[in-house]
Amino acid sequence: MQLPDGRLFEYSAAGDPDRELLVFCVGTPSAVVEFPYVAEAAAARGLRSVICSRPGYGGSTRNEGRTVADTAADTAALADHLGADRFLVAGWSGGGTTALACAALLPDRVRAAVTMASTAPPVEAGDVWTTWFPPVVVEEIRALTSTPPAELAPEYEQAAKGFAELTGDQLTLSENQSAADRAALIDVPEVAEWLARSIKSAVSSGIWGWLDDDLAWASPWGFAVADIRVPVIVRHGVEDGFVSIEQGRWLAAHIPSARLEEMPGGGHTTVTVPIDPVITDLLQAAGLR
Repeated sequence: MQLPDGRLFEYSAAGDPDRELLVFCVGTPSAVVEFPYVAEAAAARGLRSVICSRPGYGGSTRNEGRTVADTAADTAALADHLGADRFLVAGWSGGGTTALACAALLPDRVRAAVTMASTAPPVEAGDVWTTWFPPVVVEEIRALTSTPPAELAPEYEQAAKGFAELTGDQLTLSENQSAADRAALIDVPEVAEWLARSIKSAVSSGIWGWLDDDLAWASPWGFAVADIRVPVIVRHGVEDGFVSIEQGRWLAAHIPSARLEEMPGGGHTTVTVPIDPVITDLLQAAGLR
């Protein structure tokens, strides 16, 4: 589709167009590839679903300098394109910030939102925010707010080369995956394979979607999560090796409408595997079940 400002926006929709819409916001880096895992689970609960590539990923035109808040406008335009006045939104990992942006900035359209392993906003959280990341990446996080993007690009380009042959098995064996994550990905291998294909697609046209995503969530978001008034579920694994549980706890404590779902032993992936209870909880939060 074409956005109001002329940018192209890549998406994949599934299900009956007359049903309630679920917007599923994928992680960082990710782009649209066929993902029946979410589409089939949504359809089983009477929903249609859509996933999209944020600007700079896959076939979506880059939006240089974008903020987290900008993703709400893109999502609203997508919902308009699909004829949905109101919708549910779920965001996993890097997509969690998009779900929060929609909840904050589209209160008349979002029925309920769920974040799964989402980061917290650095400005609202304050200095403690950097302590919620592994020490080995703290300097990289600080660089996102102090280094020109052009100087960061070579490091991202080098990392992207390693994605060319990425497989689901490699993701399953990642040292940052908890034991529960590994078990979940082994039990549901289509999720690991989808993640590998989605990551490869994300950087197929360059690294700017990925870098812009990181720049956006490490900078002022353009809204305050404390202003969110729609129902929000914050779902987070206690053993998450990518986004620490402290971030989920902070979000739940500072979003007035939020309910925290901690998963003891859970990691970064187990918040979405299986996906059925996530959708059920989201429907209940929206008053649709």
